[in-house]
Amino acid sequence: MGKSLSLQELCTELKKEQLLDLVMHLSNQYEGIDTAVMEWYASQKRVGKKEAVSNHLLWEYWERAEEIIQRFNEYGGGPEHLAYDVYEYVRGIIDLLSEYPILSEERRLLIKRLYVQYELGNSGLNDIIMDTIYEICQSDSDWKYVIKLLEKSPDEYDQKLIMKIYKEQLQDGEAYLELRLKMLEYGMDYWDLAEYYISMNQLDKAVEIAETGLENGKGRLTELFAFVFEYYAEREETDHIQDLVEQAFHIESDVDMISKCAVQYFKKKNEYEKIKSTLVKAFRINSYHKEYYADFNTMKEQLTVEDWEKIREEMIEIVKKESVIDYLKICYDHEMYNEMLAIISKSPRTMYEYNLGKNLDPIADQLIDKYPQEIVEYYWNKGGILILEGNRKRYKEAVKHLKKVKDILENKLQDKEAWEFNLKALKEHHKKKKALLDELKVFE
Repeated sequence: MGKSLSLQELCTELKKEQLLDLVMHLSNQYEGIDTAVMEWYASQKRVGKKEAVSNHLLWEYWERAEEIIQRFNEYGGGPEHLAYDVYEYVRGIIDLLSEYPILSEERRLLIKRLYVQYELGNSGLNDIIMDTIYEICQSDSDWKYVIKLLEKSPDEYDQKLIMKIYKEQLQDGEAYLELRLKMLEYGMDYWDLAEYYISMNQLDKAVEIAETGLENGKGRLTELFAFVFEYYAEREETDHIQDLVEQAFHIESDVDMISKCAVQYFKKKNEYEKIKSTLVKAFRINSYHKEYYADFNTMKEQLTVEDWEKIREEMIEIVKKESVIDYLKICYDHEMYNEMLAIISKSPRTMYEYNLGKNLDPIADQLIDKYPQEIVEYYWNKGGILILEGNRKRYKEAVKHLKKVKDILENKLQDKEAWEFNLKALKEHHKKKKALLDELKVFE
């Protein structure tokens, strides 16, 4: 067997003209070799023509990306791997521009060609396209050119992009305000305007806008409530704080955040009645997701024994209605074990009911010492529901419940015979389910 030769050894023997012939041969034979060679060339140090090569690569990357984006626009999207290719190409463009800036005329041409694809708007890649345009812009004139393109669009999103460019890139407050004041619908619109006034150190104006947004804004109001609350808290304007709390409760927005902030504020001011009122009113509002158990105990800690006794049963009923898990935790704290057992003993009859009760297992485990036989039935029934589903994934999950049954019967009730009898009956009943029998081998 002859000695093998490496590619490096072969190339070492070639003269300059032969190496050139080899590169040209590969270029003719294989698509993409030209680009690969130029990428290698551009990465080398101390070589000439790097700027020209980089410029060629830039447009090569764009034409490849453009071809894919255009196809996506025609068909309303495309494969994920091609979208990834687009991302790689535009990333390459941005990297090249960071090292070898191009003339403003070329930047405008590239921006224009990107915008043509953005304007079609059917590719699913518009975020990538606009992000690339943002990366390309290097001067105020570039940003103004982007605005000129966007101004032709009636789309509200594009108008907000113009606004954002005026505000963040051109720092043109007058132009920003002219557009912003025409588009105040959502809470976040008002917050955007309030942020502008904050940046201009016009806090009073920012508060005025934020309060207007709380009255008229749609959707998310969190930032507005937080800002206005902090503003009045720093100035210890308790009446305004109280009004803000009432407003949040009335429209049932950001109740959790506002109530917690208010309680902290009122504690510093030693305003017990306001603390009590805030906690109780917040708990009665059922339009937001509460941590019922934690909030229940917070009320208990903050209120006097006399005040707590007056409302305790009402609060428990609210928790019982809104969150079974939190209600069971409260039952455990109050040693209401029979009530807990009654709730978890309602055997699930369907997978829907099974899924609803998935979080009950830790509660059931708390009752093993007091009601071992009942908890055996609880876990046996859960395993049975899963077995009826008839697939290996469910069987594996069922085995976890059966292990609980085995542990309680053998270690708590010292009734190994009961476990062996039930397991044998289970296998016999499902003797045609080979996958189940296979999973049950863990008990052999």
